[in-house]
Amino acid sequence: MIIDSMKLMRDKRSVLRNFFPFLGVEQTAADHDGYRPAHVGSYETEIGESDSRRLAELYRDSNTRLYELLDRDYNWVNA
Repeated sequence: MIIDSMKLMRDKRSVLRNFFPFLGVEQTAADHDGYRPAHVGSYETEIGESDSRRLAELYRDSNTRLYELLDRDYNWVNA
């Protein structure tokens, strides 16, 4: 199972209600309000534009295949 982290942040309860049965956990556990983000970090600097372009090109084919497999475009190729 693949979980979209952005969707998880926007609609945690709905995502967890779909995910918990996959784990064998009762869906009602998703109603618990105690789930908070953990191990949240940040970057000291932004990635440079040339590095970003290089990485986008390097992973373009792999990302495109992943989008096709998941039937969802995360727009990482053009990010």
